[in-house]
Amino acid sequence: MVARKKILEKRKMNNFELADYYKEIRKSDYYNGKELKLVGLRKIIHPLALGALKTKRIIERNKLEILADNRKKKNEKPIIFAMNHIGKFDVEMASEAIKDHFYILFGDPEQLYRTIEHYFLVTNGVLYFDVYDKEDKFIAKERVIELLKKHINILWAPEGTWNLTPNRIVLPVHYGIIEAAIRSNSVIIPVVVEQYGKKYIVNIGKEFDVIDYFGKYNSDEELKIQAIEDLRNQMATLVWDIWETKPIVARDSIPNDYYENYLQEQLAGWEAFEKDNIDRRVYNVFRGKKTQDYSDVLKINIKNSDDVVKKMSYKLN
Repeated sequence: MVARKKILEKRKMNNFELADYYKEIRKSDYYNGKELKLVGLRKIIHPLALGALKTKRIIERNKLEILADNRKKKNEKPIIFAMNHIGKFDVEMASEAIKDHFYILFGDPEQLYRTIEHYFLVTNGVLYFDVYDKEDKFIAKERVIELLKKHINILWAPEGTWNLTPNRIVLPVHYGIIEAAIRSNSVIIPVVVEQYGKKYIVNIGKEFDVIDYFGKYNSDEELKIQAIEDLRNQMATLVWDIWETKPIVARDSIPNDYYENYLQEQLAGWEAFEKDNIDRRVYNVFRGKKTQDYSDVLKINIKNSDDVVKKMSYKLN
């Protein structure tokens, strides 16, 4: 059992020391059978957290548009919201658009401690984990399943890192989210966020139920591989639907330094984030099988070759 530190002791620790301390607490609590605390209370106060989020967005002059919400009005099963990951504010925008309460699965806690975003996450309900610690990731997934079995929804970004690529609609994803849905009898709802300067557009898809895959494959591995590919395709389609609301821009109108400026703007959101760190976390190989690479966008109906660069050509406007 890890000894709890007092508030004054924690104040003397830097963020990386805090991250290591809380990681040991998470492991100790899990292996000693401690359940997560205040789960019900967080659901009750969720409307207050949403109100604070909206106020923060207005103060920061960010705009939110919901392109579509294709969810059923009521779901009997717990829900995993599968969200793409584009930058600092996507979780806030998705939260405001979805409205329902959920716990957020979140890596890199050392970047958040002592920030406004951290206090929102804790108030709302968050499962922090160290993205480079296999044991901590395992515990996070087990905690996700524990919550889902109690009908507490989850927000999960299966890409695992920011998508800062110029033309990959959705990054490769691991099928851990499919495993969690199977074990907890949950449905998955894909949610995507796109940013255009100070404006964010959210597109919410239909329920994706892994039960539809049962009995159709020779092994669990085959089932999970096909299900995660289909989920990624659905997320890519939702992003593409947002792109199609924007006008086509000619390639020769894009400045040569456009992408570099875009990267600098996105990375400025988290000073400790570097592109190399983000790139090395992209999940490139899927159990020995390469996932579909959307960088050529060949399997999507392209009316004009310039469509491929639409994302870069107006994202900062």
